[in-house]
Amino acid sequence: MRAIFYYILDKISRICYDLFNNMILKQLTKKYSKQLTFVITLTVLGAITLIGMTTIFSEALTYTNKSFTGTSVECEIIVNGGSLAGYFAAYTAAKELKKVCLIEPTNWVGGQLTNSGVPAIDWQWNSNITPSATGLNDGVNGQLPHTLRTNNNYQFFDMIASIGTKGKCWVSRDCFLSTDVLTKLNGLIAPLANLKVFYNSVPKNVTRVSSITKTDSYDNSTFNVNRISNIGIIQRTPISGTGYDKRFSSDVNDWYSEVNSSRFTKQKFVLKGIGTKTPVVLDTSENGEILALSEAAYLQGTDKFDGSVETSNDQCGQSTTHTFNMKYNSTTVAENAPAKSTFNNQNSTFNFGTGNWDKAWNYRRLAGAGNPYTPSLASGDISVMNWKSMGNNGNDYDKGYLFTSKANTQAQLSDWKGGYNIPTLVGAEDASYSFYYYMKENMPANYAQNRMNLDFASMGTTTGLYKTPYVRDTRRSVGIDNYVLKTSELLSQKPTGYRFKDRLATVNYGFDIHPIAGCAFSEDDLGNNYATPSYTEPYPFYVPLRSFTNKSIDNLVVGGKNIAQSFKVSAANRLQPSEATTGAAAGALATYMVNSGLSTYNIIESSSYNSTYVPAIQTIVKKYQSIDWTMNSVAYPAATEYLPNVKLANFCPVKSVYDAGEGFCVDSEYAYGPFSTNMNNACIALNNGINCSQTYSINSNNNMPMTVQKWPKKLARELRGTGVCMSGLTRDTLKPDYCIETIGGVKNVYGVFTQAQVNKCATVLLGGNACNNNKWNYNFVNSIL
Repeated sequence: MRAIFYYILDKISRICYDLFNNMILKQLTKKYSKQLTFVITLTVLGAITLIGMTTIFSEALTYTNKSFTGTSVECEIIVNGGSLAGYFAAYTAAKELKKVCLIEPTNWVGGQLTNSGVPAIDWQWNSNITPSATGLNDGVNGQLPHTLRTNNNYQFFDMIASIGTKGKCWVSRDCFLSTDVLTKLNGLIAPLANLKVFYNSVPKNVTRVSSITKTDSYDNSTFNVNRISNIGIIQRTPISGTGYDKRFSSDVNDWYSEVNSSRFTKQKFVLKGIGTKTPVVLDTSENGEILALSEAAYLQGTDKFDGSVETSNDQCGQSTTHTFNMKYNSTTVAENAPAKSTFNNQNSTFNFGTGNWDKAWNYRRLAGAGNPYTPSLASGDISVMNWKSMGNNGNDYDKGYLFTSKANTQAQLSDWKGGYNIPTLVGAEDASYSFYYYMKENMPANYAQNRMNLDFASMGTTTGLYKTPYVRDTRRSVGIDNYVLKTSELLSQKPTGYRFKDRLATVNYGFDIHPIAGCAFSEDDLGNNYATPSYTEPYPFYVPLRSFTNKSIDNLVVGGKNIAQSFKVSAANRLQPSEATTGAAAGALATYMVNSGLSTYNIIESSSYNSTYVPAIQTIVKKYQSIDWTMNSVAYPAATEYLPNVKLANFCPVKSVYDAGEGFCVDSEYAYGPFSTNMNNACIALNNGINCSQTYSINSNNNMPMTVQKWPKKLARELRGTGVCMSGLTRDTLKPDYCIETIGGVKNVYGVFTQAQVNKCATVLLGGNACNNNKWNYNFVNSIL
């Protein structure tokens, strides 16, 4: 009975919240003030009764799923880690004095830097904004920003600098052993008494409770927004040794089993909020498993189009590498790799592509002082094998996707095992063992033979491989109002990406895609094919707050490779520096949610979003990293630069999305106008066979008819120009949220407008057909706003 009472009160308070955030309310109250007074009075009384219970800390209907029970542990913030982003999210929140529980699947924190074997730092190496690379003469070298502390997470940058020169490699200026950085990582969190790390632990169960119902801004359907009340985890203790003496593919199911085995004893915990409050949950994992376990909205593999919230092929994406360390010893050593008869080496053919043996060895040499660009091999040298030149000719495994399909993932929820494709895991491991033998058998004759073997100590295993595979892409969140960070938003305000007002993190890397063989990668943004090596690289870009949310779970924050982003954007946001910045940003957002008692929906949908909430969250972020880019001593955005207000739930044709970088709505084929007069004139001049000025009546994502121009997307992008507004449009000095055009003395404002503004236009101001497009008279816009 008590649970039902809380449930009803929670629903009343949610209705109250939605009413007071509806832009039409003021107009309605003028007309129906008497009728609404009684309803609102009751609603407010309900809300007052529920103060302290309606935030993300409300008492849930249940705290323990009957199918999973364990020792209860209270946490304000639960971070499902297994990545460098998870580490920095937990570190940031703990430094802000929150009680944090970090779920770490191995006995080493650090993700790519440690247990996944990618310790050579992938700083930006492209001259991505110089004339030779893009044809855009911006006067800024894209490599230089990453050499500055101010353009990185400060703790990450200082930690890497403190390691010093360990290995001379040519892929990075910083190469070192995972064990070198592990000491630094452990030292950074050791003083944080409020951070509890659950090592050798994985989530098994997520308990949700219903929160609110929403209308989808993509297709006008309804969906439930839920809340995570607790997470059931399994912690394993090895019966002998460290527990890393079997291949990941053959051990991972045991990691997720609740039953004691011949290798591990198991203990179960239920991580929950403090007292009757629900926690803030972060998914920063390599396999995006909280997204899956909570049945949140997520993308996987390739997208229907760049920025789409629909998956095109959930088994096509980036290839997997299971890395390993080789050591050149001072004397002859015994072979310590598995015998060739124990793995499949029939499907692996290798070569060094445009390089040679020495180039492959020096590529990611983690210990050794020789010149990285000339042949050199000395006793004690250690190199990690993560090799791919032109073509898939190394231990990059491109014959299968790392994760199960979305349908099979859903079917696995009743007995969660991580959502991995076991055959792909096995194939990647076999490919690495095969490549190890290839490196040994093709070692130049001038080097002493029989002195090379696997270096178990620097990997923390006796399998000859690192503890977990190197993950390049994974399950990705769909943000509130279907926001997904898009490719054009990385290219739109040279020499940086789109300067979001609600930016929380900075990223600088190229579109680094290692495609799976046989997959078709769609041609999308700027006409560039994913699989083509020569295409426009992103400028140093920003990640907005919306990318850290999920539309289905209102107390879930995402970071690292799990943020709301397109497949192509994820290829530029998957390396160590960006894991640090997006992880810290996620930790800061979670901290603010605990401090304020607000859910992600409370923050995003409030009228205080721009004025209060975003600046407060950014204040926390800026303790750990900048939210701006500094290039050639110039800060972007400038202190005086206008940043447009965030537009959410935009008025677009059904199943299309608003692209902030372009200023119009797009889907897989078309861009939807109205387009500027300059663009129309340029279209007509091209004489390309389309009726440039023709308009169409299309159903909107707000279930209203709308009048639009419809052009091939590539054409619209080519003609829009490179400014913040479309060609021929300018920012209005009085109302700079919108781009304006004056023709024949008539001034018009170009959207895209929000659904709330269109609703108000149609239902309150009775604007009629004038409401049903994204170009309004300037004076009319003033009356709306």
